[in-house]
Amino acid sequence: MNITNNEEFKQRRKESIEKFKQEKMKNEAIKQMRLAHFKDEIIKEFEQNNTIFVSKLGNDLCKTTDKQMNLIKAYEEYKNIKIYHLEQRQTERREFLHYYFINSKSQNKIMTNIRNL
Repeated sequence: MNITNNEEFKQRRKESIEKFKQEKMKNEAIKQMRLAHFKDEIIKEFEQNNTIFVSKLGNDLCKTTDKQMNLIKAYEEYKNIKIYHLEQRQTERREFLHYYFINSKSQNKIMTNIRNL
């Protein structure tokens, strides 16, 4: 095996491991959504299309915008997490989005803040 093939093998292996981690986090997110009694339609959309919904006050739900999804994807890659739901909160000064995510290390549901998505 020459060096080029060895490097290609390492790259493919790394990609395969990353894909496995992402699927594992997605499955755990779906499990958490079911435990939290998310509506079946929301779980199905996430499971099939990776659609993330935003909960607003008054039980309003809407799909994330393209801008939000681009930021979510970048943040997921940066932090190695899988975000599965957003909750919008607004104060007099700014808008906050709480996001629910799965961490590949702990596999626990955690909530934190991200500003101005």
